[in-house]
Amino acid sequence: MVRDGDVSGGMGLLAGYVHYKKGGKRFWGYVYEWMTRQEFGVLWRVVKEWNGPVEDGEGYFKMLMVRCYSSGGPSGGGDIVGWMLDVVYKIAGMVGAGLDHVGVEEVERFVERYLNSTGAGGGHEWDMGELVAPSAASLKLLEQLIVSVRMFGVFPLGLSVKEVMRMRFWGSKGDQLGLLKRGLSVNNGGKGRNDNWYNEVRGICEYLRATSKVLGRLEAGDVELEVLRDMLAAGKFAAVTATYVTPKGKALLPSLVVEKAVIHAVGDFYDNATNGNRMRGGMKNASNALAILFPSHSNSDVYHTIIIIINDDDDASFYEE
Repeated sequence: MVRDGDVSGGMGLLAGYVHYKKGGKRFWGYVYEWMTRQEFGVLWRVVKEWNGPVEDGEGYFKMLMVRCYSSGGPSGGGDIVGWMLDVVYKIAGMVGAGLDHVGVEEVERFVERYLNSTGAGGGHEWDMGELVAPSAASLKLLEQLIVSVRMFGVFPLGLSVKEVMRMRFWGSKGDQLGLLKRGLSVNNGGKGRNDNWYNEVRGICEYLRATSKVLGRLEAGDVELEVLRDMLAAGKFAAVTATYVTPKGKALLPSLVVEKAVIHAVGDFYDNATNGNRMRGGMKNASNALAILFPSHSNSDVYHTIIIIINDDDDASFYEE
């Protein structure tokens, strides 16, 4: 059975071909328009088998790059991220762009030049300009953005290439920090917040911060502080001690920053245990969080005061198990 849309699309291609044979120049435009309406999996299969028209290779590659920017994220069905990377590498091979030799600085210069150019303010397909002109720098940027989409799947947020592009280009520090916090707050599909997961998140965030620059306005300490806060909220007290209090190598955060985060977590657990919930688990978490630093790693008067308050309120008959 042939759908009406397929018939009309085919007739459009036929009309374009007749126009092309009569000396017109719009035939490949009809082809590209038809291709952009297909699911990305269909487009990917075409790209695997066809290098594009000899007389309009750049137009073909530009159309493919535009489609990568406008496609949805991993939730779109199939391995769309893998397909987009295949498309990028196919284009790079056809134009002779060695992406392995393109450094972060070269991509950053390309982005700055693009953002300073006319029409770069909206991030829409029709004013992408140099962004979708196939070159080593533009293809490397697209590769980094696609990889970033895949990496954000650890949370997951279902972001598209265009969304991470906009965050990379125009997101403020507050925007990028908010995105990180939103990612950490999302249920990660039951994978579990264990040591391996946090190590994975830490590595992913470093790529997003230092390489793809989707979180490029954040310092390494900004990321570590949010990870620390999430670990505390999740009750990963032993991991907090091993990672931030007694690390084997260089400290990831200043001791004062860690101390303030721990005190804040203790306060949150204490408030949760005394605001009407009457749950012993909250008080136990407050005590365990306090034990991260007191008394082995800090003997501050603040901790003495907090421990007195907790001990005074920690009455077994007052809380529910």
